[in-house]
Amino acid sequence: MKKSMKTVLAATMMLQFIQLPVLAEEEMIEEPVVVEEEIYAEETIVVETNNGWKQENGNWYYYDGSTKKTGWIKDGGTWYYLASDGKMVSNQRFKIDGATYNFNENGAMIANKWVATLKNEKKLWRYYDASGAEVHGWKQIGGVWYYFQTVNNFMSDGVMVSGMKYTVPDYGQAYFNDDGAW
Repeated sequence: MKKSMKTVLAATMMLQFIQLPVLAEEEMIEEPVVVEEEIYAEETIVVETNNGWKQENGNWYYYDGSTKKTGWIKDGGTWYYLASDGKMVSNQRFKIDGATYNFNENGAMIANKWVATLKNEKKLWRYYDASGAEVHGWKQIGGVWYYFQTVNNFMSDGVMVSGMKYTVPDYGQAYFNDDGAW
């Protein structure tokens, strides 16, 4: 028994000098855990932001961000008009809030200018004042008086009277020479 006691004592003393490695909790190696994940594709929405003029299907529109502008717009010192659908008005006369305006082929409003249109091979003259509005009634231009029809007919309204005697409303008979001067 003495011999076995010596063996146990010797074994206990040896264990004190042998250091077994101890792993800290975070250093413990664990089996990987597989977690099933559902992967969703992200939907990408592209919002095109436009600022300024953009041509679509042959028509011009003016954008402020992603919104089509309507009504009057001044760009680079020139006035343009965008109809209720946003389309730029061009190359025509157009009635806006009771006044008639004229826009050239580029959509620019015409102002302080004479404009002629042909009807049955005769030139019909109209004048557009500083505001761009078509002149109706009496107007002095360059020191000369002219009269522009005020009839309720879009085709004849605003046409300068020329080369005839004409009954001017609230005035009476007046003679206008071939260039329209009174």
